[in-house]
Amino acid sequence: MITHIVGARPQFIKLLPLYRALAAKGVEQKVLHSGQHWEPAMSEVFFADFGLQADHILDWSTDMASNQSNMEQVLAQWRPQTVVVYGDTYSTLCGARAASSLSLNLAHVEAGLRSFNSNMPEEACRVETDHLADWHFAPSETAMQHLRAEGLDRGAGQTINTGDIMADGLMAMPDVKPDARSILVTLHRNTNVDDKAMRESILSTIHDLASPDKEGYQVVWPLHPRLRNAIGKDPSVDYPHIQWLPPLSHADMIQAIQRAEVVLTDSGGVQKEAYFLKRHCVVLRTETEWKELLASGCSTLLPPMTEDFYYPMRAAVKARCESLFPPIYGDGKAAEHMANALVHEEGLVRPRTLTLAHANPSPLHHHVSRLFHVITGWRLDWSETGMTWSNSGQLDVALEDASWMQCVDEGPTPFVAGSAPDYLASILWAALRREEWGSESLDEHGRYQAVHSVMAQRGWLSTAICHRWAGALMQDHQLVGHRQVMAQPTVIIDVDHLRAFDGYPLSHRLLTLWRDLLKGKWTRLYARLLQDIDPFDAHDHLAMLQLSYPSIRWQAFAWVGPERNDHDHGLPGDRPLAKDALRLLHRIMPSMGIHPSYHGTDVMAESALLAQSLGHLPLRQRRHYLKMRLPDAYEDLPHGMAYQDWSMSYANSPGYRSGMGLPYPWLRQDGTLGHVVVPSVAMDQHVKGRDAASIARWLHALEADAMASGHPLVIASHWRFFGPNPAWADADCLPYLEWVKGLKQWMKERA
Repeated sequence: MITHIVGARPQFIKLLPLYRALAAKGVEQKVLHSGQHWEPAMSEVFFADFGLQADHILDWSTDMASNQSNMEQVLAQWRPQTVVVYGDTYSTLCGARAASSLSLNLAHVEAGLRSFNSNMPEEACRVETDHLADWHFAPSETAMQHLRAEGLDRGAGQTINTGDIMADGLMAMPDVKPDARSILVTLHRNTNVDDKAMRESILSTIHDLASPDKEGYQVVWPLHPRLRNAIGKDPSVDYPHIQWLPPLSHADMIQAIQRAEVVLTDSGGVQKEAYFLKRHCVVLRTETEWKELLASGCSTLLPPMTEDFYYPMRAAVKARCESLFPPIYGDGKAAEHMANALVHEEGLVRPRTLTLAHANPSPLHHHVSRLFHVITGWRLDWSETGMTWSNSGQLDVALEDASWMQCVDEGPTPFVAGSAPDYLASILWAALRREEWGSESLDEHGRYQAVHSVMAQRGWLSTAICHRWAGALMQDHQLVGHRQVMAQPTVIIDVDHLRAFDGYPLSHRLLTLWRDLLKGKWTRLYARLLQDIDPFDAHDHLAMLQLSYPSIRWQAFAWVGPERNDHDHGLPGDRPLAKDALRLLHRIMPSMGIHPSYHGTDVMAESALLAQSLGHLPLRQRRHYLKMRLPDAYEDLPHGMAYQDWSMSYANSPGYRSGMGLPYPWLRQDGTLGHVVVPSVAMDQHVKGRDAASIARWLHALEADAMASGHPLVIASHWRFFGPNPAWADADCLPYLEWVKGLKQWMKERA
């Protein structure tokens, strides 16, 4: 039996085609309604429209733990083999957690979507759900790339580009001529509705568009309960030129979109419905997870403003899609592809699973299961009747125990059972970097030194050794090891020296020019005075590289600490020109993270500075000079799978510091999950002084090894090396001219 968990209007729409596709295969199904958005106008009308009924409706609570517990009680009674969750609401996350808690198989419809906006609760919901899911049904190739890059590819038949399930049926609908000068509006997101100033700005601006004294558009607006409650009265009193409607059934909403020339919305589902029905859509958000719609030109992103919003909105409404609505979300058979993945002729499909023997698995057993899942794509379950394995007993010992530092002197793994390798304890030891905990083997910058590492001494740094150990365990159990479908290589850019000259006040610039004159830095003076160039400005170069090599993924980390010292290069984040520069870079690299300053002891405070430019707290961090002490440094970071740390490599030597080549969740000392760790293997300074050809060969070799272990290559570089002419910037940059040439040669040869 399969259980579907839903709780909001878009999920009902996604449920119907999959429910019908599974019913055609004779699958027993039940629908559990979370109660999140339950009211007759929003839920009953849709179920009646579709000819479905929820088998059970829960009472929704503001406490997520209560919602999860209530779902667990129902699922424990029904005992479905598989649970299907949809989208990215709190209902999605609670359903995913409930299924995971009961060890039920989990499928996620619309997997892999990312907005990179920490202000959106949906982002945390969708990321954690993807971590828990056994099947990922991705709506696009972009979503697939996100899953691969985050180490969430479960392999063929389980992580699938099915296309968008909302396209099923809509793509086959005939074209309908819209009503002239007509606009359909929907609004429900907390950022637009709960903030009074923002809400009234949007309402008054759209009302002005409808006013006969101004644009005179015909504006139709189905009123969402959240917006109705926020307004607190009949909206037609203050906004009489708008045609207000009660919530519409799905069929009526489709007709309303067809009748409109333009759709104004903050809904992800309505964005796609407008696209499938070939209507230009203006998205009232600062970003969208449906980035393909923006790239196609069929949607326009319009960040709401609390004032002076009329002219930007008028311009966006008058714009039109110049393309022919290209097919970017599959063939209109998404539900069929999903049903085929979940059901074979023999019955319901089980995800690839290895079950090992253990009567009472600890949090360490469950965490190494997560690591194994990341590496191989196979679930690792525990049962008294599971298969025997080489168990040293180390996973039954608390992480704080000193025995975790007592590795064997020889052999293929740090822990053994008798003479047999204990691969699982070894994987956990390496991934949690247990040998570094509380170590005093630090250099003058507070960095743990590779020379003291057991991983380095035993030769385990040169490859993602945890992947080798996981593969050996699978061979022991005669299983075919799955290797991840390759994600794009990633180049990290540490944004140092941002607007390092013209971003400062005139007095500072004059002093800098005087210093350059005294030191004879003629090329830098020439660039700044005669060519009006900031030698550190790499925007144009990096934008060109992104366009030229689309198979490379770029990830920026901005240095925006409130103070500077000799180790901090660039501009404090509170400078106006720095904010403008960061906003520009954010448009190029929307997943920008924080690179804390050298002294940065409060990462979140410095993140707040960057948030002033981005509009939201960054979800990714990369510690300056890798200055951190484990495990304390990770205890202070925010919880949640949406948060990532990219600090993983040694400053003076390449290698896989944690033995992992794929992003993986961190286990906190209290046994709960923390953030996600993203390993990187090499930095520009590792090849300082080498020529371009040897650097290109080195990068090819690193990538070949990464592919053999089933993970993408992640390397790091610095912003200032990509300026208009690094030789103008600083003598420090000269040794890295060959690095940039070698990097570009590698990218060109692999293109």
